[in-house]
Amino acid sequence: MAEYLATGVLSEGDTFHREIKRVPAASRLSAGPGGVRVERYWHPWSGPWTGSLKAGDLDAEFQRLFRRAVHATLADGLPSGVLLSGGPDSSGVLGMAAALAREGALPGGRPRVALTAASEQLPQCDETALARETAALHGVPWRSVALEHISPLHGLDRFLERFGEPPCAGAFGLESCLFEEARSDGVRVLLDGYDADILFVPPFSYLWELFRGLRWGRLAKEWVGLKRRHNFGLRRLTRDTLPPLAHRIYAAGRPRAPGWIRPHIRADLEDRLRPKPNRLSFEERTAERALLADVGLKLEPTRALERLHGIERRHPYFDPRLVRFLFSIPLEDRFSGGETKILMRRSLADLLTPTVRRRIHKTRYRTYFNRAWRQVLGPRLTALAEGRSSLLDAYIDRRLLYPTIRATLHGEPPDPVLWRMIGLERWLMLRTGQRMEVRDYEDAYTP
Repeated sequence: MAEYLATGVLSEGDTFHREIKRVPAASRLSAGPGGVRVERYWHPWSGPWTGSLKAGDLDAEFQRLFRRAVHATLADGLPSGVLLSGGPDSSGVLGMAAALAREGALPGGRPRVALTAASEQLPQCDETALARETAALHGVPWRSVALEHISPLHGLDRFLERFGEPPCAGAFGLESCLFEEARSDGVRVLLDGYDADILFVPPFSYLWELFRGLRWGRLAKEWVGLKRRHNFGLRRLTRDTLPPLAHRIYAAGRPRAPGWIRPHIRADLEDRLRPKPNRLSFEERTAERALLADVGLKLEPTRALERLHGIERRHPYFDPRLVRFLFSIPLEDRFSGGETKILMRRSLADLLTPTVRRRIHKTRYRTYFNRAWRQVLGPRLTALAEGRSSLLDAYIDRRLLYPTIRATLHGEPPDPVLWRMIGLERWLMLRTGQRMEVRDYEDAYTP
């Protein structure tokens, strides 16, 4: 529980229940005469690409594999929909699904609807213009889902009772509403371009690899691109390029548990958070990121919501053959000069609108969460600050966390730990049978 509060995820294999473990990513549990064992059955890295490295040939192979991946997600003919943002990931999914339907390759026909989160009051969180343009290009019915009417706690109790753990995802309420909207359209399968970033964007250790390999020209190109396209400052670029030196200067080498964690569990938590030695090559380490615990743990709430709503969410970019291909080709064909998803933008150019094809920045929903947490969770945060709950006292020092709560209530961007505190407290209430204070939660489900 302390690790969940501090980081939002759990160490690989852990759960909130004694004697129950998670099977690690890409692994299976085998039971036989010799007992029970966990076996790794798949690796995202299978060696460098042995085919042609010409841009046209790479584009053709990516398009072939992506077409195959989207077709596989829709081959059973179930009524489908698409979660459509304004970026190239989901736009490519929608475009390929529509293209396959036009060719008569999908037994269920084109997607019934494309759904987009929207906000008239928060234009920085609104992607309706881009999404509407993409849906119109491919002749797919489009509908927006208003963020203003979504509580971060929407459907939380039902989820906790079904799933048995607090969610490791902050967009839980938004996902619940999207599932409900899809179900109202008769959708049984939702396609999602979730987290394609991890396949196209390298870890920041990439800059260190360029520095260590004396690739000065390439490093300079990345610095200029990251500064121009993503507004990275000099200090951050230096820290990411020279991590050993930055660790020494900024004392970042030793992981630190938050100060508000109780002292008697802080040392154990810091030991748990300490990075483990990794002797894999840079290419292998980059590929293994697709199987990180936080990627899977953020998908687990989706799996529970699927069962609750009778809808399956499918992810074409996680097709095993596509994943292996992307990690096997040179990184420069996926990311260069701060520009992301180069191969996707090139090979799917005819499926993307010109605006989406050029788009680099991603929409951040932080502004929505900032306001929603204050409006919806304000009474509960006040109650926590005043000590009207003893369930979390075994893990947190309320006096040290109070300044964070107070800053949030006065307009500062909220620390994600506040969402995790409320989710964990609500789960503990359900587990222990304690009754909640109605006045602290009365506005929590309807902003």
